[in-house]
Amino acid sequence: MKNHVRVDGRLLQTNKTWGHLKRKQQEWIYRVARERYEAFIEKRGKLPVEGSKKQLIEEIYSIIQGREIWIPYGEVYRVLCHRIAHWNRQQETMKQAEKENRVSLNETNE
Repeated sequence: MKNHVRVDGRLLQTNKTWGHLKRKQQEWIYRVARERYEAFIEKRGKLPVEGSKKQLIEEIYSIIQGREIWIPYGEVYRVLCHRIAHWNRQQETMKQAEKENRVSLNETNE
């Protein structure tokens, strides 16, 4: 049992990865992460990068712990860093498309 630890009467796997979670748990974490991500953008008016991304992931991890889902912080950080970067790219693409639409509308109106 070199990869297991007993904490509060529960046996926890210390080398657990994202793939070891149940699909329902993964989807719940993604849903919570997306909600927190959108709330962050709405509140601050900018995309989370560097320090603010880490702060956002820590907030999400505390919610995961509150739900008593055990997964190491490093694994959550790795997965959510990639997911937040993906969402940031989507936001930038949407903003670019909106900007191009406004420019083309202005040209047609003139």
